[in-house]
Amino acid sequence: MRRTIGPLLLLLTFSSQAQFNFPFPSQHAVWTQWVDRWSVDGWPQYLGRDYYSYYMTDADTMIAGMAYAKVFDHNGVYKAAVRDSNGKVKVVPDQVEEEYLLYDFTVPAGVDTTLEVWLIHAMYPSEVQMHGEGPIGNNGRIVVQGQGFAWIEGIGCTAGLFMEPWINVSGWWPELMCMSSTDQYLYPSEGPGTCAITTSVAEETAVTIRHYPDPAMHELVVELNGTGSSFPYAIRGADGRLALSGSLQGNGGRIALSALTAGCYVLEIGNAKSRSRTIFRKVE
Repeated sequence: MRRTIGPLLLLLTFSSQAQFNFPFPSQHAVWTQWVDRWSVDGWPQYLGRDYYSYYMTDADTMIAGMAYAKVFDHNGVYKAAVRDSNGKVKVVPDQVEEEYLLYDFTVPAGVDTTLEVWLIHAMYPSEVQMHGEGPIGNNGRIVVQGQGFAWIEGIGCTAGLFMEPWINVSGWWPELMCMSSTDQYLYPSEGPGTCAITTSVAEETAVTIRHYPDPAMHELVVELNGTGSSFPYAIRGADGRLALSGSLQGNGGRIALSALTAGCYVLEIGNAKSRSRTIFRKVE
């Protein structure tokens, strides 16, 4: 059985002209992502989480007279070569002679379009409905919305580097966990560091979140049910950028919202190994 789940939240629309000052990396980059799996027969049963990593080194290659960066998986197996052509990221998959579109960040803000892109995880090209969202800062980084996930210039898809940019569920849920380039974290937050190249991470019990009121004005009350004495939290805006962070005691607490403007936010609680999320709305 296949079913389609809509976007987790709507990304904000910006009217500025597109800029391309945040190019896709060409060396020393790591993408670590996970896929949650469920049974699809009868009542859904959680089957576990698989982790994948892709990485680049500085071993550039030439194809048809153009420079590409080699991409390897977590086992060191060559998967593809990519290049950034003024906001359009092109890919030549392993054992494929043709160049395909991987990402296109040149879609103008407010424009709907259909793109044919290569899905290396599934090993075929596919049509994707996209909507240009425009710049969100950081020297004009562009967010282009897919069905449920975003494409972020210089980072890739929030479903994972080569994963499907939509939620077309057949017993799985993908997500980019960490992305870094040249010893700098770029996703989910920015700062010094490099993502780990891994195929598996020890499972931890996910924390259950209950929050109120929703919408919230001055503060958000959070009740937690998980294993641990304290839990780090992060609040992200609709553009995916970090708005607030801190920690809560094992049973929860109150989060002041005075620093947030009105809008929809995602509350993440947990660590890189196990995170739970919920969405809330802030009003003035």
